[in-house]
Formats: sequence, C-alpha cells, structure tokens
Amino acid sequence: MGLDIVELVMDVEREFGLQIPNAEAKRFRTVGLLFDYVRANTTQVGPPARGDPYAGPLWDRYLRVVSRSVGVPRAELRPEQEFVRDLRLD
Repeated sequence: MGLDIVELVMDVEREFGLQIPNAEAKRFRTVGLLFDYVRANTTQVGPPARGDPYAGPLWDRYLRVVSRSVGVPRAELRPEQEFVRDLRLD
C-alpha cells in the first residue's frame, strides 16, 4: 500500500472517527470498497438517496474527503474506480 493510499485512509479515518486496521485498508482497491467499509462502520449513516447505496449525504461527505485527498473533482469519482489504476495513487 503506497503513501498516497495511506494518506487517503488516514483522511477518511479522521473525517469519520474510524480506525481502519492495515489488513482491512490493503483490500480497498476501489472508491466504492472504501466507502462500503465506512458505511458499515460508522454510526453517521442516513438512508441512501433513491435506494442507491452510492448516493445520499454520507456518500457526498465521503466524496468530499476523497476528492480533497486525491485531487480529483468529486464529479469525476465513481465507485468502480481503482485507486492505483484509475486514480494513479501509489
């Protein structure tokens, strides 16, 4: 796991009050997998918008953190994007 991804995970931990074990963090290949972990491990969950798990206030907040951390506009982030291959994180 490269430094960019470590920093992203730390930013997500700070924002959502989580402590993500390194073994877990290593499996987050995509934007969506990391969000799934956040959603499953935070009490700050509201209902997803339109029944879409990748919509709603928690998703929007998560995208703000990821966008700021990786330097990609929120509108360009998608759940299926891989951090290394698509977003060029190391």
